[in-house]
Amino acid sequence: MSNGVYGAEAMEYLAKLENGISTAPFKYIGLSTDTLEPKSGQIEMPGEVTTGGGERAEATASYEAPGIAVWTHTFTFSADVSIAKIGIFDAPSGGHMLLQGLLSKVKPVESGDDLTIIAKDSNSPVV
Repeated sequence: MSNGVYGAEAMEYLAKLENGISTAPFKYIGLSTDTLEPKSGQIEMPGEVTTGGGERAEATASYEAPGIAVWTHTFTFSADVSIAKIGIFDAPSGGHMLLQGLLSKVKPVESGDDLTIIAKDSNSPVV
């Protein structure tokens, strides 16, 4: 993924996680067919895939020092689609978007294909 762009609500919800106001961690990966560069003011990811095995899914979350959050999930597709972007969210649908970013190139997948996504964030947004 290219450098991720934080969603408009990301800083608010990260702060709420830090002090316990929110207990909904960002642990869901969404996929998108949208090839446009993400914009920092977005609260949704355009072109999000919602069917065919590419719908938002709970990731396995992990941590790499120093300060890198990691999300991993393998999607199994039942329809053909071209994935261009991924996003990290705090809910299986709706919710709040932490960040989104373009893949280095569009990844076409066919029905029956598995695609493993490993997303990393250094937690160093520009404020």
